[in-house]
Amino acid sequence: MSGLDTRGLMDGALRGFDIADRHFARKDAREARKQGLRMEDERLRMARESHEANLSLREAQAKRAQEQHTYLYGEDGKGGSLREAEDRSRRKDEAQIAAYESRKTSRTTS
Repeated sequence: MSGLDTRGLMDGALRGFDIADRHFARKDAREARKQGLRMEDERLRMARESHEANLSLREAQAKRAQEQHTYLYGEDGKGGSLREAEDRSRRKDEAQIAAYESRKTSRTTS
């Protein structure tokens, strides 16, 4: 009996299955690559935002330090609140000394 030779049919089916399998594997690999690239883009965006926020914070801190320095020492380093406080303290001390001297001389003359 000469039967039907199915070797060619099975060979074609296996080749077709292999082609379909490789096609879907490549499609899955492309999707995985795209997903990885999207995640990397998101990570880079977040890192950039974090860097920009840190930079803004450092700039604000530097500005505040400069303003604090100017407040304490003045624009030219010869004034500011420390100098004003020192001047007030000196005037107060001089006034207290003058008052003491005044009382002292008024007691001795009486």
